[in-house]
Amino acid sequence: MSEVVGLLLLSGAAVSAWRATHRTQASLLLPGRRDAARRRRPRPGARRKVRRRSGRWLSLSTVLFLAGAIVLGNAVDGLGAKDATRASETAGAAQPRPAATTPTPGRGSAETDAPASRTSRDGDRTPGAAPPIPESGSGRFSVAGVEPATPDGSGGELTYSVEVEEGVPYSANDVARFVDDVLSDGRGWTSVTTEKFRRVAKGSMLRIRLATPTTTDQLCRPLDTGGRLSCRNGEMVVLNAWRWAHGAEAYGSDLVRYRTYLVNHEFGHALGNGHDSCPGVGETSPVMSQQTKGLDGCLANPWPTAADGK
Repeated sequence: MSEVVGLLLLSGAAVSAWRATHRTQASLLLPGRRDAARRRRPRPGARRKVRRRSGRWLSLSTVLFLAGAIVLGNAVDGLGAKDATRASETAGAAQPRPAATTPTPGRGSAETDAPASRTSRDGDRTPGAAPPIPESGSGRFSVAGVEPATPDGSGGELTYSVEVEEGVPYSANDVARFVDDVLSDGRGWTSVTTEKFRRVAKGSMLRIRLATPTTTDQLCRPLDTGGRLSCRNGEMVVLNAWRWAHGAEAYGSDLVRYRTYLVNHEFGHALGNGHDSCPGVGETSPVMSQQTKGLDGCLANPWPTAADGK
């Protein structure tokens, strides 16, 4: 409304200016022509009617023209604003969300040098369908209560228990059966030592514990396991649940063989064995080499006897 009023005032000023200009031009005529102009002039009343009508039409046409231009301009501007807003919203919706990044493996068991970052990848392996492993847990453990048959008693006896931290997606009894099978296998430590191994629910000499990464770090101190390593520390063999779920590059997708290696390697530390190294390219890796870190040209081997040719 304010724009229309302004235009009306503007058109009135334009008409007044036109009238003044017309008078000035008439005064500048030569005398002869001025008389001729007087003779051609209509009667005063008729002249006022014509001038009044022409002024009215000029003012009205000017107002209508300018008002139409404003309305059209506003319509175009409004359309442009709406289109710009819609385009902006569409562009915002089309922006991809950053992918979320996932946890990745580090290096092998009982290492005292600085471990790899938790967010780095161990080669190009993918975790596949492994269950999610929480980074930390309650620190409370469930103990497997089923005990295997007691051996005949010949030789020494090392008792062990198997425990799984609450929140880790593996049953304590299932993990215990796996450990029992590994330790009683003819390719295992029973073939290279006179000691016998027996699992008990309490009062064990050795505690094999499957724990979350954070709890593993706490139980393995002063060793630096960095959330991805396992260890033997005193009377405990601590198996990192993340490794149990994802394995290592040396074993590819074969989690059974990697878990067999992990149990035999850490149990070997409990028996007093230190780390070994690859004897040569193409040779079988000793079970006490740090195969989680890499094979150094050797072939993966989860058993204590294979490297000795037994």
